[in-house]
Amino acid sequence: MSRPREHKFPKTLKRRMLKAAGSLCSICLRPLIMATAEPHHIIPVSSGGLTVQENGQIVCRPCHVGLHQNGGNDEI
Repeated sequence: MSRPREHKFPKTLKRRMLKAAGSLCSICLRPLIMATAEPHHIIPVSSGGLTVQENGQIVCRPCHVGLHQNGGNDEI
């Protein structure tokens, strides 16, 4: 079980998120494996977002960088 205010998604939660996403990036649908998948907080921790599956999405590195550049969320 993850600690709600923790910034980093635990490996077990990341694995569940990857499986729930069908091993595809939530944005570009690029195939992902555990090593290339990056969990992203939909609501940033700095804005009160929790490190839980419902507040996360699994993305590839290029999409993750784009989310932070376009959305202003600097918590990679």
